[in-house]
Amino acid sequence: MYNLCNCAIRKQPKFDFKVYDKGGFKDEMNKQEAARILGVGLSSPVSRIKDAHRRLMLSGIHPDKGGSAYMTTKINEAKDLLVKSKKRDS
Repeated sequence: MYNLCNCAIRKQPKFDFKVYDKGGFKDEMNKQEAARILGVGLSSPVSRIKDAHRRLMLSGIHPDKGGSAYMTTKINEAKDLLVKSKKRDS
C-alpha cells in the first residue's frame, strides 16, 4: 500500500541548522549580533536600521501587542547600538 504522507516526507529538503548560532544572546551585544537581530547589514544606513526596528515592533514583538518584554529590550538595544555606532563614525 502506497502512503502519500511517507512520500511527501521523503521529498522534503534537508535543512541545515548549522547556519544559526547556538544558544541565546551574548552577555554584551556587539555590532554583528545587533545586525543579525534586526536583519540588516553592518554597512546599512541609519534609515534602514530604523525601518527594520519599526517593522519588528509592528509585527507583534512589542509587549502591548502580546509580545515579550525581553525580546523588545534586545531589539531596542540592537537599534541603539547600531545607530550610535553610525553617528560616531560620521
